[in-house]
Amino acid sequence: MRSEILRKFGREEDGSVIVLTIVLLIIMLVLGGMAVDFMRFESRRALLQSVSDRAVLAAAELDQQLDAKEVVKDYFKKAGFENTIVGEPTVGGDGVNSRSVGVEAKLDIETFYLRFLGIGELAAPAVSGATEGVGNVEISLIVDVSGSMYSVVTGESVRKIDRLQEAATSFIDQLLVDEYDGQVSVSLVPYSEHVSVGPEIFSAIGASKVTYTDDPDPATGTSDYYTANDVYCVEIPKDEYSTTTFNPAASYTQVRTWQSNQFGFGGWEGTPGTRDYTNGVLDQPLCPNDVNERIIAISDNKTDLTTAIAGLRPRGGTSIFLGMKWGVTLLDPSFRTQAAGLTSVPSEFKNTRPSNYPQDDPNSSVAKYVVLMTDGQNSSSSRIASEHYDNAEYAELWNTYNFPFMWYNANYLTTDLGNQLRALEGQPFNGGYGTVRDGLIDPLVEYTEDEGDRLLQNICTKAREQNIIVFTIAMDAQQHGRDEMKECASKPSELYYFETSGKELVAIFDKIAEQITDLRLNL
Repeated sequence: MRSEILRKFGREEDGSVIVLTIVLLIIMLVLGGMAVDFMRFESRRALLQSVSDRAVLAAAELDQQLDAKEVVKDYFKKAGFENTIVGEPTVGGDGVNSRSVGVEAKLDIETFYLRFLGIGELAAPAVSGATEGVGNVEISLIVDVSGSMYSVVTGESVRKIDRLQEAATSFIDQLLVDEYDGQVSVSLVPYSEHVSVGPEIFSAIGASKVTYTDDPDPATGTSDYYTANDVYCVEIPKDEYSTTTFNPAASYTQVRTWQSNQFGFGGWEGTPGTRDYTNGVLDQPLCPNDVNERIIAISDNKTDLTTAIAGLRPRGGTSIFLGMKWGVTLLDPSFRTQAAGLTSVPSEFKNTRPSNYPQDDPNSSVAKYVVLMTDGQNSSSSRIASEHYDNAEYAELWNTYNFPFMWYNANYLTTDLGNQLRALEGQPFNGGYGTVRDGLIDPLVEYTEDEGDRLLQNICTKAREQNIIVFTIAMDAQQHGRDEMKECASKPSELYYFETSGKELVAIFDKIAEQITDLRLNL
């Protein structure tokens, strides 16, 4: 009887699914529990990593006065992870030029469900490292000192040039500090209607001076050559704006400078009018000729740079493209040979700067920056025809006096030098009535506004292609000028282009300096 019951039970198939269901239910519970354990693990690991990152960032700051290791430990303690640090936090660097801080942590998390698989705990690791330092940095600070910088900042009584001087000085003060000695160089490029490169760069690039000849010597029949002016602006061939590379084979010629007073009204000497053409504030040379208006190349001398900034004065037109071209040239390694002979370049930078681009040299870790500022837009720029610059009297005339306009008249108005003041590009106008008529005669146009914009965008594009970071600032500029500056900036322009009425100029320069000396997190 008992055996019959057992045989019947063995043949019975009812309830077999229940067994399978129980097995599957156990598997589902284990898998669901594993998910819970893994979510708990990831949540705690992310929190530990966040604490670790914040701790090393705070400890690595060069202005951190507390012991770096203690800063890290304090962060972990306040977060409740005091016992998770593995060993001791590591601190490197000299604490002056750079500081590196690292930490490793591990948090053991007990499991609820994985223990059924023999896994009683999970180890959540966190490794962080932070370094503050600027490495090697090359900067071209390109500032607008055109005549409009003499006007006041909107809504304030301070002049634009004064605000620029304050902002640029603060910028230099932040970058050229003892902590960064031997790492940071700054080239100052003031520009107005032209850029004065100074006598050393003028000579280094093999620029030729404008000369004139005197009358032939009756005894010998020969003429002597004389220098027409002592300015140091050079004409750059326009195709050179399509490259960052300095071309020593190009022809660089001295500009035929002249004074063109753009402010106020009045008459020329001997005619009605009250214009003071000797007023230094209104002095408007095509080529700025003060010592403080010259380029200072690849310098780490704070005093030289800030003294030059303090001596800047606004005058002349606006050639943003010329300032940008020279600023980029001073960052390009092709200019290293010419830079080596400049007295502004300290010994540690001679024959090493401008450094190679990192993309071309795996051993180069330099970061290159342009900071380009304007309060306007590119303006047209004119030159004097060579035939009106061909003797001593004309040279003195153009270099000495400010011209509110060029005279044309039937009787040829004369200056105190006894020279006919002719049109810049041809013969004086003769009205035929024997009366003096005055007006503006169009000079030789070297650059139009549109051409200046095109050259600016050419060199901006080439600079960005070389991974030069381009910051641009438009201070109370016209809409067209703002558009051109935004287009020139590195992308996305929202990070590298700034607009201001002038009130925030100091804060903008300070922000750029902070970005250049940023705190970099290496995870």
